[in-house]
Amino acid sequence: LAVRLKALPQVVSSASFASTSIRERFRTPRPVASASRSLHRSARLAVRPFFSGDTRPRARPPRGGVSCARSSSREAPRATPMAATKTNARTSRASSSTDIEDLFAKHPGVRSVIERAPEMSNRLLQWYDEKHRALPWRRNAFSKHCEPTDVVLRKDTDNADTKTKTKHEQALAYWQLDVCDKRGAARNVPLDQYAYGVWVSEIMSQQTQIERVSVYWQKWMAKWPTVSALADATQEEVNEMWAGLGYYRRARFLLEGAKHVATKAKDDDSGALPTKEGKDGDELTNFPRTAKALSSVPGVGPYTAAAVASIAFGESVAAVDGNVIRVATRLSCARGGGDAAKSGTSAASAVRAVADALLAHSDYRPGDFNQAMMELGATVCAPRNPKCSECPVAEHCQGLAAQKAASETASVLDGSVAFSVTDLPEKEKKAPKREETVAVRFVEARVSAEQFDGLETTEEIGYLLTKRKEGGLLGGLWEFPSVAAPKEDDFDSDERGGPGLLDTTATSLVHSLRLFENLPFAGATVDTTEPDKYVGSVTHVFSHVRQTYHVTKATVFVSLPPKSDPNEFFKRAGRSEASPTSGAAGTEWRWVRARDVKDAGLSSGVVKVHALVTKDPAKKTKEKKEKLVRETKWTDRKVVAARDTAIGKMFAKKRKTTEP
Repeated sequence: LAVRLKALPQVVSSASFASTSIRERFRTPRPVASASRSLHRSARLAVRPFFSGDTRPRARPPRGGVSCARSSSREAPRATPMAATKTNARTSRASSSTDIEDLFAKHPGVRSVIERAPEMSNRLLQWYDEKHRALPWRRNAFSKHCEPTDVVLRKDTDNADTKTKTKHEQALAYWQLDVCDKRGAARNVPLDQYAYGVWVSEIMSQQTQIERVSVYWQKWMAKWPTVSALADATQEEVNEMWAGLGYYRRARFLLEGAKHVATKAKDDDSGALPTKEGKDGDELTNFPRTAKALSSVPGVGPYTAAAVASIAFGESVAAVDGNVIRVATRLSCARGGGDAAKSGTSAASAVRAVADALLAHSDYRPGDFNQAMMELGATVCAPRNPKCSECPVAEHCQGLAAQKAASETASVLDGSVAFSVTDLPEKEKKAPKREETVAVRFVEARVSAEQFDGLETTEEIGYLLTKRKEGGLLGGLWEFPSVAAPKEDDFDSDERGGPGLLDTTATSLVHSLRLFENLPFAGATVDTTEPDKYVGSVTHVFSHVRQTYHVTKATVFVSLPPKSDPNEFFKRAGRSEASPTSGAAGTEWRWVRARDVKDAGLSSGVVKVHALVTKDPAKKTKEKKEKLVRETKWTDRKVVAARDTAIGKMFAKKRKTTEP
């Protein structure tokens, strides 16, 4: 009792739960989809026996109505609303029973998981309390190694009026960015601010390793600690902060969602009740409180809505992501049911039934349970090399049992392929990635100016960036001028090895920008006589396309009047507003100094192009030699270079072309 009372403030965190008892709220999860609701109800009935006697209230016949016994044979009895409701309820129960029985017949392991749900859920939560990773946005009142603490806000003693810190500083103090990666989130972070932090973490965690997300999340919160702070940001600022995480649509949705939450008025029916947060309670906040209300936020899907609602607000709804799908399909051994990530398949129904059944016995901790399932899938139940010996529910895993049985059978039959738990979840074969060729025009500007009668010259180097059109792949991001086309198109290559027609098109694009017209420097000269140089190619793979960049470097020398500051060139003439807007059909461009490239918000593919052009050849050769030394290994107590091994001989011819 003492332990549960300790976690009570975390569980009961929203005013929307005041009208319903805690036991009813958390013991009876409310799935979002109607199909899942019927499966969930049948799953609970399979675990908890009910009375055989029918104690449901009977509907009274309406006044003046005609009973069935007295009705004429020519006239059918009149249907009443209560009778229709009663009939629909019976039909729904029958359909529910049929659905769950069909599911049990297709995937017998689901029944086994549902029957053992109380013990499995308890073991899973115990494991999570002992083994969970400390993450900046995570807080677990039952944690054995990083129990959340309270943040104590101190008044600013430097101010004479002893006013409290500004809202931005106060929000930063709540996040404890200096220690949150070891302790997790504080216990008294304002509810809406905490929900915002969970929301950002869930969006960042999609298709990204959690360790990388932790670093970006802390940088993000240092700049935008609240949803209202993010709503005031620009898309370019968000893209620069997001650079390196990939899938830039997520960044755009985060900004649109923040603006939606900060500006849209909420009413009682939306699930978001205005509450007062902060030390002085003078700020009204309207963050959506339920999964249904969160689903209306741009970019928030069913999983994100369920995760935020359960973790931040304690709503009892299962959050199903890739990790949960993997755990649930292996626990229930859901085979032959199609892709579990596709709605409408029996495998997807099995996953939902397993998740709902386990959640129903989560001991009033829906947020911790959802995180435990995700943590198990991320750290133990891995896609290729699962650590079954460390799994807290391995004893009840139907997939592991099937693997052991299959291995015994396969040992008798020669040449047979045994079933492995890594075969789950079953997935549809993905279509091959589209191939594209991209010609990149890397334009380098060397801006110089004499300082003391020709005795000293200062120089600043910068690169040209153009902005991609909104929408589509990497829409609205900055890149080096480029032109893309399908790889199957017939482009003649020139003697340098690059695509001739594409390269010519990219060159025309740069010329059409009219970069050096109307420079705001009297007497400035521009030298473009330096011959172009083909640098090489680099490949970057997206989720659906594989692009090969062929890079050509062009160098431009800009001489400013004496005693000018080269940095002024990038400030005054460094953007597209300095030239006519008709260039390249309105393509936006800007110059960025070499020292500022890392902060320009470039995508990973563009960063690869920059590394290809700017990397020192001598340094590259040295790194290759050092790598060759590291690849040496012991063979028969003799040190043999990697080039003398079987694999080394296969690539000997290729290596000779790269070594000096």
